[in-house]
Amino acid sequence: MHFISLITLSLVAVANGAALKEEATPGNGNNLVPAQVCKVGYNYCGWYLADGLGWGNVPDLQGLYDCVSPTSARYLEHCSKGCTSGCAHCA
Repeated sequence: MHFISLITLSLVAVANGAALKEEATPGNGNNLVPAQVCKVGYNYCGWYLADGLGWGNVPDLQGLYDCVSPTSARYLEHCSKGCTSGCAHCA
């Protein structure tokens, strides 16, 4: 019975971890450059949000994000072969 409880708790922890990847925000910046805003409707690679725009809260650097407000980008997917900039997309 105790074993089933541990499995349930583990699944809840995994689900909560996945939920954390839903959004990227500038936070207080990345301590290298001041955080800049994204352009609504544009897609961004996680690494560009972090390095190019100076966002401090980017859960997946190889993820693809959609800018939904100047200070919020929705997580779309993980790019297993890398995220390419320009018109951001998974490689």
